[in-house]
Amino acid sequence: SDHLKDTVNYERVYDAIRGAVLGKKYFLLEALAKAISQSILKNFRQVQQVVVRVRKPGAPVRGVIDAVEVELTDLRL
Repeated sequence: SDHLKDTVNYERVYDAIRGAVLGKKYFLLEALAKAISQSILKNFRQVQQVVVRVRKPGAPVRGVIDAVEVELTDLRL
């Protein structure tokens, strides 16, 4: 729908993500993406599925690339 009542408050989503990731150092993009998805599913009951994409510009990879990226889809069980 196109109704505000049918969505989440994106400022609260940002705050939940920030709280989940600031207190810990992540070595893998996959672990960071999982922490973000778990935080969203834990804090927002109306969210049934979340897709998280984490991008790291200038990653230490041989070759000419702009960034590396992971995408994770998580479902509420």
